[in-house]
Amino acid sequence: MVAVGANAACDVLEEAYRKGIRAAVVLTAGFGEGGIGEARVRRLQALAQKGMCICGPNCFGLINLKSKTASFSGRSRAKSGPAMLRLVSQSGGLGASAFAPLAGDRGIGFSYFVSCGNQLGATIEDFADYFVDDPDVEVVAIVIEALKNPRKLIEVARKAHAARKSLCFTRPAVPPPARS
Repeated sequence: MVAVGANAACDVLEEAYRKGIRAAVVLTAGFGEGGIGEARVRRLQALAQKGMCICGPNCFGLINLKSKTASFSGRSRAKSGPAMLRLVSQSGGLGASAFAPLAGDRGIGFSYFVSCGNQLGATIEDFADYFVDDPDVEVVAIVIEALKNPRKLIEVARKAHAARKSLCFTRPAVPPPARS
């Protein structure tokens, strides 16, 4: 897990890659949000193209309640539930706002929660594809702000349908245009 300032994050990840580490969760922001950090974006994309699996940056991370592991920023009332339910969200805040009431108030357990942030490495589509391939999964819930590869998600949906699994989608409400 990388939780250092944006300027140091790329150096940390490049050093990790040189030492043989091939996966990282990057909590750090400052990678293209609001047009800031484009050089850092390119450095992370270069690592992803070399084969480093990057969750993030600018994400909450992930929780795997099945194996009781986490790389997660924040507090969670999550409880382990049936292995069949997974949640993927680009936004940690939106995902947590979906996750917390279901897990805490309604007592619905999840086996995984992933916040993938800016998706400079692994994307919503990648995580959904991975979860659909898991024989224990019956439902993958996805909170979408933006897709990197919509065609891949269509293929994942076809694969889920063929396997009799459910993909549930939601996205933040978009306010109507202002009237003049």
